[in-house]
Amino acid sequence: MSTQLYAIKDAEELLDKFREIIKEEISKNPKKPADFKESPFIKIDEVCRILQVSKPTIYQWVKKDLINIYKVSSRSYFNKEEILDFLKSQK
Repeated sequence: MSTQLYAIKDAEELLDKFREIIKEEISKNPKKPADFKESPFIKIDEVCRILQVSKPTIYQWVKKDLINIYKVSSRSYFNKEEILDFLKSQK
C-alpha cells in the first residue's frame, strides 16, 4: 500500500475517503468462498435439522452418551462428522 496525502476538510469527508480506500483494498484482494474452511462443529439447531428431532431429544441422547457435546464457555457444539455417523448408525 502506498502512502498518499489528502486534503480533508471535515470528518464526513475523512470517513468517505476511508470508505473509498477500504473498498479499493478489498477489491484488490477478494476472498473467494474456497478460501474459507467449513467448521467441523455445528450448533444444536443444525443437529436438530440433520437428525429431525427436538432439542430435548438431543440433550437426552447426550446424557445417555449416544452423541458427544463439546462445550466452549457456555456454548455447546457438536462434531458434524460424529452426528452424520450417528445418523447412519440409526438406519
